[in-house]
Amino acid sequence: MNNDSKIKIIHLGGLGEIGRNMMLIGFEEEYLIIDCGISFPPSDLLGVDLGIPDMTFIDKISNKIKGILITHGHEDHIGGLPFLLNHTNAPIFSSKLTHGLISVKLKEFGAISKTSLNIIQPFKNINISKFSVQFFNVCHSIPDAMGITVNTPLGMIVHTGDFKIDHSPTDGKLIDFQALGSLFSSGVLALCSDSTYAELKGFTPSESQVTRTLYDEIRESKGRVIISTFASQIYRIQQIIDACKMTDKKVSIVGRKMSTNIKMALKLGYLQDSKNCITDINSLLKLPDKKCVLITTGSQGEPTSVMTQIANQIHPRIIVKNGDKFIFSSSPIPGNELQVVKNIDKLFKQGADVIYNKIAKVHVRGHGSQEDLKLMIGIAKPKYFIPVHGEHRHLIAHSKLAQQMGISSENNFVMQNGDILEIDSVKASIVDQVPAENLYFDGKTIRNVKSHLISDRKDLSRNGIIYIHISSLTNTRSQKSFTLNSHGLFEHVTDTEILENTKNYVQTLLANSTSKDINLDNIKSKIITEVKSFVSKNTGKKPVVIVEIQH
Repeated sequence: MNNDSKIKIIHLGGLGEIGRNMMLIGFEEEYLIIDCGISFPPSDLLGVDLGIPDMTFIDKISNKIKGILITHGHEDHIGGLPFLLNHTNAPIFSSKLTHGLISVKLKEFGAISKTSLNIIQPFKNINISKFSVQFFNVCHSIPDAMGITVNTPLGMIVHTGDFKIDHSPTDGKLIDFQALGSLFSSGVLALCSDSTYAELKGFTPSESQVTRTLYDEIRESKGRVIISTFASQIYRIQQIIDACKMTDKKVSIVGRKMSTNIKMALKLGYLQDSKNCITDINSLLKLPDKKCVLITTGSQGEPTSVMTQIANQIHPRIIVKNGDKFIFSSSPIPGNELQVVKNIDKLFKQGADVIYNKIAKVHVRGHGSQEDLKLMIGIAKPKYFIPVHGEHRHLIAHSKLAQQMGISSENNFVMQNGDILEIDSVKASIVDQVPAENLYFDGKTIRNVKSHLISDRKDLSRNGIIYIHISSLTNTRSQKSFTLNSHGLFEHVTDTEILENTKNYVQTLLANSTSKDINLDNIKSKIITEVKSFVSKNTGKKPVVIVEIQH
């Protein structure tokens, strides 16, 4: 190590937002990546599938990346890996279940051969170039969740991953505070800690609280029970299987991704089905309704998910009937609330009984509240504190907690995506930025949120479109000289008068324009401007107007 050695901490996602978690630790021109997730786009980004981190900086340092460390298997931490592997082939390190989920993800994208996947053991040291790394167990809403320590000659960086303090986890695996205290005993230079629920007082409730509620809801139901949760929510799925075992019911998995994950978890031993409660949907639907439980995707109101299809009455196999009980065993991710509420309302309207977290304890948070977070800060006793994973208000709230725990405001860094935090032997400071724009996967294309295509879609959705095809410039006094079609603007039954007035206006415009100007571009421009103005005055809408002249 030379006197100018510095640690760099950079986030390409996960700060000021929920999801897209991705952090880099750099030392002497070598880098490790921690997590690479996706985010769910806001509802106003029409046609966009998911958000991914900006890989511009990764391209710049791709040959300096020595490893990719993954804390756990949720999509906001592994969903971006197929995109990352288009920019680097660094090896990936993770726990056993996370390894399985990553394998499924990379095979789905045809990217499994682009890297090597390595299974780690908690509290076992691994050397990755200049870095010494250890993973440690934490409690979260998925098995095998880990925090990570990265040792450098300047000191230890700790990343908690997503965590909470759970004294009665469903798998019985508590956080080993004694081992954690020993791991941190040499001193923690910087702590990067999960901030998702930093605004909430107290401790986060235990996952085991959901076990009793799900059991009661399944036992008491006289009809079918349909439960939606995340495809990677392995604990929740085990709770449902256990409830079926105790109530002598059968359960089917509906949804490709859910089915794939459950098969993998059963194979690896993270799910147990000793009484063979799981059966295929064809066999299940032949049983009496009171014997039927289904687990589906769609807890976030995703448009193509099973639960949304059922709510919209378009699922080929599952039609709502009286006596059905639907359970939403998750909390909506910010931005998804409206679609989830719409699905719940549609199910109620069809005669179903719907249970969600405001009605019964069918979900608990997987992230620590204030007392959980303070306990982690107290164990780590870091010199520098960096709140991560959360919107800006969450980061601020967590920073204030750290100050209550004795970490000075000067050593607290509420960062933004792209900030470069440099730590040397004396001080830490934000010195520069790298590109970290909001990018979205749109079909098969990666687009910037500022893309004109996104703004065009918003414009079309709000104002509609008029398409005018002019077939003749010599007989412009007849409506036969042009056709006018509109979409998303006029109701052809109720708006016939305004539609006809628009056509007459175009005819007049066309006659006047062609008598004074034979320049096609001028004619097009004038018609577009005048038609948009005419329609705006009559409807309050400013449609996209496209004019094509045949010549």
